[in-house]
Amino acid sequence: MPMLPLAFYQRPDVLTIARDLLGKHVFTRLAGELTGGRIVETEAYRHEGDPSITLHLQRKAKQAQALYQPGGHAYLYTVYRVHTLFNLTVNDAEHPDAVLIRAIEPLEGIETMLRRRGLTKVARNLTAGPGVLSQAL
Repeated sequence: MPMLPLAFYQRPDVLTIARDLLGKHVFTRLAGELTGGRIVETEAYRHEGDPSITLHLQRKAKQAQALYQPGGHAYLYTVYRVHTLFNLTVNDAEHPDAVLIRAIEPLEGIETMLRRRGLTKVARNLTAGPGVLSQAL
C-alpha cells in the first residue's frame, strides 16, 4: 500500500484532511509484529478557535512543540497518565493543527492487538477509541 505524500498532510484545511483520512490505512510494526487497519473515525483540531488545542498548547508547551512542524508527523501524547493518543500533524509549521485518529477497523495483526489489549476475543471496542487504539497498535 503506497504511503500518502507529505503534501496530503500539509494542506491548510484540517477538517478536510480529517475527512480525507477516513478509509485510509494505518499500520505499525513493533518487535516484528505488524498491526493495522482502516481509519474509521478522526477528530480535527485547529489551532485557531479551538479551546481544547489552545489549552493543550499552553499546558503541554514543551511536548506540544512537536506540533510546530510541517504536516505529516506522528504526534503521540499521554492523557490522565494512562492513555496514549495518536495524532498526525497537519498544515505548516506556523499552524499547529492536528488530526486525532480515534478508531480503525482492525485488518492486520488482530491476534497481536487482542494480546496487547488483554482481550481473548474480538469485540467492538478492540480499536474503537483513541486510547485503546494506541494500545492495540
